[in-house]
Amino acid sequence: MLRVVLDTNVFVSAFLTGGIAEEVIRKWQKGKITLITTKEILLEIIGVLYRLQVSEYHIKRLIRLIHQKAKIVKPNFKVEICRDPMDNKFIECAIKGNAKVIITADKDLLIIGEYKNIIILKAKEFLEKFDKLE
Repeated sequence: MLRVVLDTNVFVSAFLTGGIAEEVIRKWQKGKITLITTKEILLEIIGVLYRLQVSEYHIKRLIRLIHQKAKIVKPNFKVEICRDPMDNKFIECAIKGNAKVIITADKDLLIIGEYKNIIILKAKEFLEKFDKLE
């Protein structure tokens, strides 16, 4: 199964506007992709959703779902490739979890394009290329 890392902005978009980001989340919920994440990424997602005043019910539901259906990895190394050092955690997660794709709307990640055979795509591009990536 295709292993992917979702940037925090994918979760935020799914909660706030639905659309394409929500379609990506649904692929994970339905077991069509495997979500790879870390404790650090999870804490960032939770923090941002709380700041945006997403309901506690929805946040707790997401946390449960991640614990049930995602692979949580713990990178034991650091990379320094992103213009924004805070984004390196997504690359580290992808490497440690053998992910093939990072899905993001972050320009600092998108500009990289590919790193160590990990493709970095917008959600729309991911959905368009999904069948070819599997």
